Amino acid sequence: MPKLLDKIQDLEDSESGPEMRGQRLKSLRMMTGLSRKAFEEQYHISASTIQSWEDAKAGGLTEKGARRVIAVFKEEGIRCGVDWLLYGIG
Repeated sequence: MPKLLDKIQDLEDSESGPEMRGQRLKSLRMMTGLSRKAFEEQYHISASTIQSWEDAKAGGLTEKGARRVIAVFKEEGIRCGVDWLLYGIG
């Protein structure tokens, strides 16, 4: 039987993996009502970059990217922290 710490690590990994980060990013973007193209036009983060992050391509959303989109979400009236966006914590 796996140790408790192993189970906790597995849970953390499943919540912080690129796919889960992408899902959280997409859900926040959808809350704004902005398409990827509108996101690009208004906030100068390319639609292809947003799509890549949401689809977990090339490792998915990074901490630097998370900080950029959190600033956008704040402007849109949505408060979110880096820990939640990247790791599902908070």
